Amino acid sequence: MTNPQKPSQTLLFVLAAVGAGFIFCLGITAILMARNFSVVIAPDERGLVISLGQPTGEILEPGLHFLPPSQEVVIIYIGQQTYTTVADSGEPPDLLTATTSDGAKIYVDISAVYAVDPEQLVNLYIAWQDHYTQGLVRPLIRLETLDTLSEYPFAEIPQHQAEIEQITFDELNQLLAKQGLILVEYNILDIREISPTEGSQNTLPPPGGRRHLIDQVSDVRLLPTKPGDLPLPLLLPLLLPLSLPQPTALGTSN
Repeated sequence: MTNPQKPSQTLLFVLAAVGAGFIFCLGITAILMARNFSVVIAPDERGLVISLGQPTGEILEPGLHFLPPSQEVVIIYIGQQTYTTVADSGEPPDLLTATTSDGAKIYVDISAVYAVDPEQLVNLYIAWQDHYTQGLVRPLIRLETLDTLSEYPFAEIPQHQAEIEQITFDELNQLLAKQGLILVEYNILDIREISPTEGSQNTLPPPGGRRHLIDQVSDVRLLPTKPGDLPLPLLLPLLLPLSLPQPTALGTSN
C-alpha cells in the first residue's frame, strides 16, 4: 500500500511548474523584444538613427545594436554602385543621346561607379532620403556627359575620349561630393552616330539649359525637404525626357 503524497509536496510541485512556465514566457518575450528593438549592420552598411521622423545625427557602425522603442534605423548601403546606360539583366537600355559641337546626333554608352560617403550620411538622407540614385546621380551623370560632348565635333571625339572622360569625371566628382557621394570611376563605353532615318528618341535641352539643370540639381541640398518627399519635384519632369524608358533605382538600402 502506497502512502498518499503530502499536500505540501503537491503544492511545491505546482508552484515550480508555474514558475518554470513563467520564466519560459519571459524568455520568449525578451527574445521577441530584442529582435524588435535590435538591428544588425553589415560591413558595407551604416545605420542612420531616426527619432520622430528626423535623423538624430547618430551613425551606427557594423555590428549588433539595441535601440529604445522611440527610435528606428535606416540602413544605408555604402558599397560601390554602378550606373550605366547599357542594358543589363534583360532590362532595356537607359538610352542617352547627345549633340556634338558640329550638330551630329550620337548615342553614348557610359558607366559610372559611385558610393555613399559615410561621413555625409545625414546630409544625404535629409536632402534625398532613398531617392538619390534616380533624383541626383542619374540626372547629373547624364547632363554632365551631354554638356562635355557638346564641346567636341563628332570626328574628334575618339581621339579626345580620355580627355572627355577626365573633364566629366572632375566635374561630377565635385558636384556629387557636395551631396555626400563619392565618384569612383567614369567611363565612356561606346559612341555611335545616329543615322538620319533612325532619329533621336530623346528631347535634349540646349547647352545653356543643361547647365541650368546641372546647377539646380547640384544645389538641391539648399532647398527645404520633408521626409518621404522627392526633392525638387518640379525638376524631375524636365529630366524625364532625357531617356525612355526610365530605369528603376539601383539596389540599395538607402
